[in-house]
Amino acid sequence: MIITLVEKFPQWQIINLDKGDICNPYLINTLFERENIDIVFHFAAQTHVDHSFRWPAEFKRVNVDGTRVLLKAACEAGVEKFIYASTDEVYGESIDKECDEFCPRQPSNPYAASKAAAESIVLSYWKKYKVITVYTTTIIAIATIE
Repeated sequence: MIITLVEKFPQWQIINLDKGDICNPYLINTLFERENIDIVFHFAAQTHVDHSFRWPAEFKRVNVDGTRVLLKAACEAGVEKFIYASTDEVYGESIDKECDEFCPRQPSNPYAASKAAAESIVLSYWKKYKVITVYTTTIIAIATIE
């Protein structure tokens, strides 16, 4: 994603926070205070369904609390847009049916539940503070090559 943004928007200053703890308000607030951030692409997450059953508290901490810390700082800094990467896992297992954002959430594991909770936090910031938010799930494309 970073490489694509750099190539497509060379005039942008892109900050990639891939080290540090998203749940650390001091780190996140300092970043927003030092930089003039317009758009946040939030991809940070604990992933792997199997791990989420072993360490559900860590998934909640990073995926839910981390999203809240980042959203709060973004809101206070007046960012233009907050883009949150969720997962199709929030809709449960849907092997035989198509599903879009209007399908009911049916998370079937702690990872999916944490991502669904984070989606709800993103939505609450949009409703309360009018932060322009976008959340997206994984899009799977299947093509037949002839």
